[in-house]
Amino acid sequence: PVEIELPASAAQPDFRKGTQVKLVVRRGPIEIQALTAVSVDSDVGDVVNVTVTESGKVLRAKLVSKDPPLAEEAQ
Repeated sequence: PVEIELPASAAQPDFRKGTQVKLVVRRGPIEIQALTAVSVDSDVGDVVNVTVTESGKVLRAKLVSKDPPLAEEAQ
């Protein structure tokens, strides 16, 4: 058997449920940014639901960066 030892931090998600991330939506030359909250514990690269803080609207987004916390609209 193969044994792998990882630090406790490896088991922690990059984003906890409720973490605020900036969502960037691009349409041609137009870029819109909105503050959102992640719906579930997740990691960079995951596609998850995010809730727009101002409106409560739920969108699908790909988490692209932990620092700074950034997401892009999922296609």
